[in-house]
Amino acid sequence: MNPYLHRKPLYLSSQPISPTVYSPVSSRQEASLTTKDVAFNNTWIIDHIDPNYRFEKQGTPIEVNDPILIRHLATNHYLASDFNKIKNDFGVENEVFVHSFASKNRSQNLALEKEGKITGDLATKFQEDQNIFYFLSAPSAAYSQPVEELNRFTIDDLIKEIKVKIVERSAAGGIRGMTRIFKAMDNNKNGLLDVDDFRWGLMDYGISLSKEEAVQVLKHFDRDGNGQVDFKEFIRTIRGDLKASRKAIIREAYEKLDVNGDGSVKLDDIAKRYDASQHPDVALGRKTLEQVFFEFMSMWDTQQRDGIVTFEEFCDYYSDISAGIDDDAYFTAVIKSAWKL
Repeated sequence: MNPYLHRKPLYLSSQPISPTVYSPVSSRQEASLTTKDVAFNNTWIIDHIDPNYRFEKQGTPIEVNDPILIRHLATNHYLASDFNKIKNDFGVENEVFVHSFASKNRSQNLALEKEGKITGDLATKFQEDQNIFYFLSAPSAAYSQPVEELNRFTIDDLIKEIKVKIVERSAAGGIRGMTRIFKAMDNNKNGLLDVDDFRWGLMDYGISLSKEEAVQVLKHFDRDGNGQVDFKEFIRTIRGDLKASRKAIIREAYEKLDVNGDGSVKLDDIAKRYDASQHPDVALGRKTLEQVFFEFMSMWDTQQRDGIVTFEEFCDYYSDISAGIDDDAYFTAVIKSAWKL
């Protein structure tokens, strides 16, 4: 598969037809591409199109641009394509599935055996056009160049896919749903996700990661760079940027502290004016006033340790608080009570 289309090697695969597994249009045995290396479903044999030469041609090189048959080893049926139309990312195409379209003539085993061409236990029927494929060479050397119109698949594309899957499973990004997903991925039950937690946890959502990809995904979530992801980092990364309305109330609080209007506030001034009594963790009894206050003070001055808190640092702190609050009105109330707005 062109790496501009997919980040991983893909295998041509098929499973025996069943009430739940079949091709979407013709309801034949399905054919698909998968990242899973399952030898039983992913093994195929190339056969010569003429049954009279099929046995003796096994194991010989396949000529480019010559017609071939592609047989699924597990089910012994051939890859096929008919005029059943199916819509996909590339438009409307003919459906590809697995089914043997054999000619309708009667087998003439005895006549062929007499001529010494074939034995009675081998097929004597030709496969029809639906089963015939080719390995094609490019019309010119220009086809060896990358497809520049396509954007190469990057780790950012993978992270977007992960975010979409998690939001879908968490009831549109609600805190309860996010908490459930985080706990399910936290294999050690220590409140932290490591590389293996991400790798194996995401398999439940149909996302298969290599070890290297899991490391890159972890780095994206790991905001403090300690090699693990806590719940605040997890939910903040999934939810993304602050809403404009929430950012506006944060700016209102900052401007109240910024008496000089110069875009900077001293750390001492923040300590004097902050009221931790309405913090969500205090309200729920999870932490004491003192614990919240000291955590609050330790979060500031993160971008540059100079005793000055910029709006970006102020907003960065409240982004973590925002990630854990679903209700906009409640978030506004927390800010207003903390800074007496």
